[in-house]
Formats: sequence, structure tokens, C-alpha cells
Amino acid sequence: MKPLSGLCHVAGDKGVTATSELRRARSCATVGFVALGLMFGSWVPRIPTVKAALHLSAGQLGVALSAPALGAMIAMVGTGALIATHGSRSAVRAAMLAFAIPPAAIGLTRTLPELFAVLLLWGAGIGSLDVALNAQAVSLQDAFGRPIISTFHGMYSIGGLAGGGLGALAAAGRVPVTLDLGVTALLVLLIGEWATAGMLGDPARRRTSFRRFTRPDRQIALLAALGFAVLFCEGAASDWSAVYLRVTLGASAGVAGLGYVAFSIAMIGGRLTGDRLTKIFGGQRLCRWACLLAAAGCGAGLAVGTTASVIIAFGLLGAGVACGAPLVFSAAGQHEDPGPSVASVTTGSYVGFLVGPPIVGAVATVVSLRWALAVVPAAAFMAALMARASVLGSPSPSTMI
Repeated sequence: MKPLSGLCHVAGDKGVTATSELRRARSCATVGFVALGLMFGSWVPRIPTVKAALHLSAGQLGVALSAPALGAMIAMVGTGALIATHGSRSAVRAAMLAFAIPPAAIGLTRTLPELFAVLLLWGAGIGSLDVALNAQAVSLQDAFGRPIISTFHGMYSIGGLAGGGLGALAAAGRVPVTLDLGVTALLVLLIGEWATAGMLGDPARRRTSFRRFTRPDRQIALLAALGFAVLFCEGAASDWSAVYLRVTLGASAGVAGLGYVAFSIAMIGGRLTGDRLTKIFGGQRLCRWACLLAAAGCGAGLAVGTTASVIIAFGLLGAGVACGAPLVFSAAGQHEDPGPSVASVTTGSYVGFLVGPPIVGAVATVVSLRWALAVVPAAAFMAALMARASVLGSPSPSTMI
């Protein structure tokens, strides 16, 4: 597909140049990814406030925090069917509503079942928007004819850091959760719905050739497994890096947080440079060697066992797995049934993010947290092996979602 002809096909040939139309669509999709990270990041610092307000034990909070991931996995497969029927732009518009509305109700909950229900609904919105935005990103990448999807994920990470900072300030200022998340949700909804109008549309005659559901073939299953391993590492680093530094190594509260800071900054850097590196080295080689870096660097840092080495270990882990998710989502979008395939790979990947922290915790109860964290570099090494067998090349012309 030539970029110009493909764009005229999408834009309806209204006299808009390919460059201006694509740039606008890319900017709008970028806003969508930032909005996704901003809203979720704003929630994380308010978790302790909600826990205290509802008088939840650690176990009860764990049950509540499983709801978003559960809701996301339930909604992701259905979103693939929505994309196949109505296109990714329409799916983003619908998902943005489901994503932005529930957070405003979190502060109004008074019991664990109420909180679980609201977070379950919000998780469905998160999962739907995630799949729809990745489908839109694959469409844009096809139109541009070069790697750009990793940058979108980098902007999501930046949005998450910004949201986390704003949420922390609101928590420090004792701003009510309902007001804090409600204002953020309204901002995300207004900006997100505005941005959706500028995204790439999908001609009906192109959508009808896609099946709403498809059984994953070997390559899609392999991509889902690769995504599982990569997000396993992300989830484990998010939940256990500070705990390990604080409890096992005795670092101060401020220093303990530097493990995740190093991980996040390295991941942002990796994603913002990932598109260029994919174009130079190819997706398969980049993913394989980056995951090997993550496995070796994280494993060595954990083995040394000092505060500094562990912080460096999590930084190398973040740099190594940064491009994994963008690459597998991009590869899924090149499948003959891109909408359902992206949904299947995204769902499988998120299972890794969900089960990673509990698996580390379960192993830690049998041995120690230091030895339990060894499963993280092991997962990165498995990702490197699977990357070698996966199709993770630079984008090739294909049917847009």
C-alpha cells in the first residue's frame, strides 16, 4: 500500500494532503495514549486513601485491585469484534466513554463489593481502550510504512508518570478522591473524544473482510506468549521492586522507590527510541537482544544484592523489555484478521501482567523474595528465546484495521 493512495482511501479524497492528514491522525492517537496513562497514573497514588476510607485489610485491597485486570481481560476479546465490525476509530470513541466515566465513582464507594464493581467496570474500559488504541496505532504504522508504535507506548508511560505526579500532589493536599479523579476523568473524556475525531477511519468495504472472532494460530499464540513474558516482568517490577529494596535490603523509603523510578525512566527511553532501533535492526533482533540484556543485567544486579546494583538491575530490565509489548502488538496487527488478533495478543499479554506479582509472592513464601525475583530475569530470557521464533519485523504493507 502506498502511503498517499492509502490515505486518500481513508480520508475520502477530500483534498487533504497525505502528510497533514497522517500527522494529525498520529498526534490524535498520541493524545489518546497519553490520556490512557494519565488517568491510570492518577489513580495509583490515591489507593492508600481509598484503602483507609473503606477500612480494607491488605487482603481485601488485593481482591479489589484484581478487578481492573479481570475486567480488562473480559472486555479485550469483545473489543476485537467491535474493531472488525466498526473500525478502530469507532472502537476508541466507545471505549473512551467506558474508560473515563467509572473513575469518578471510585471515591463514592463505601464497601468492598461496591469498589470491586466500579473497578471491574473501569477495567473493562481500560482493556477496550488499550486494544482499540493499539489497533489504531497499527493502522497508522501501516500508513506511514515505518515503525512508530513504540513511540505511542512511550507516550503512555509519560502520561502515567504525569498522572502519578498529579495524583501524589492531590493526595498530599488532601484533595477528595471524588474531586481529584472526577476532574481528571472529565479532562480525559473531553480531550480524548476530541482527539478521536482526528484518528484514521476505516471504510466499510474493508472492514467486512475481517472476521469478528478468530481462533489464534501458532504465530498469534507465540506472540501472546512473548507478550505474556514481557508484561510478566513489568508487573513484577512494578509491585516488588520497592518492597525488595525496602524490606530485604533495608533501604530507606525514599531510596526504595528508586528501583521503580529507574525501571520507568529506562522504559520510557527505550520506547521513545524503539521505533528507530526497530528500523535499523529489525523487530526480531531488537527484541531478542534487548530481552537478553534484561535477563543478564537484571540477573547480575540481583545476584550482587546491593542497593545500587538492584536499582541498576531494574533499570536494565526496563530498558530491555521496553519495546516488547509494542513489537508484539504491531506484529499481531499484520495478521490477516488484525482486530481479533490484536485483541488475542493483548489479552494474553495482560495475563502476564496480572499473574506476575502473585507468582513472585507465592515463590517468596516458599524460599525468599531474593530467590523469588529470579523468575523475572528467567522470564526475560524466555522472551528472548520466543522472540527468535516470532515474526517481529519492520512493518510491511497490509490491510489497515
